[in-house]
Amino acid sequence: MTILGIGADICIVRSFANIIKKRPNYPRQFCNEQELDALSNSGTLIDDAICIFSIKEAVGKAFGTGLVERFWFDDIQVDLHSKRGPTVLIDENALQSAKLGVPVEDVRLLVTYDPNPEYVTSFCLLQTLQSHF
Repeated sequence: MTILGIGADICIVRSFANIIKKRPNYPRQFCNEQELDALSNSGTLIDDAICIFSIKEAVGKAFGTGLVERFWFDDIQVDLHSKRGPTVLIDENALQSAKLGVPVEDVRLLVTYDPNPEYVTSFCLLQTLQSHF
């Protein structure tokens, strides 16, 4: 396996929560329809929204761009409540445009996050399943 990128993000919960309280539609700027549905069914909308945002930022950074140039918030889908932990799906066209130098089917994302009361931290490891280099 080869590491292609590492991304990390940290969000201050109080600041982010204040934005969402003032602008309840703010999650629409970074969540797709499936994520918005999950948030509306969640008893922890603000906490889950912060985690989704932070994970998407970490994924974008692992690809070396953040959420500009190659990736946008809509290209990354996060399921916080998967049985295996957070699941991240990336739009196949966006993934192919990343030009990683390896077959798309050999790319793996490992994502973790820590939603503590003050800060949400997220980490993403982008790697290949086989050594290509």
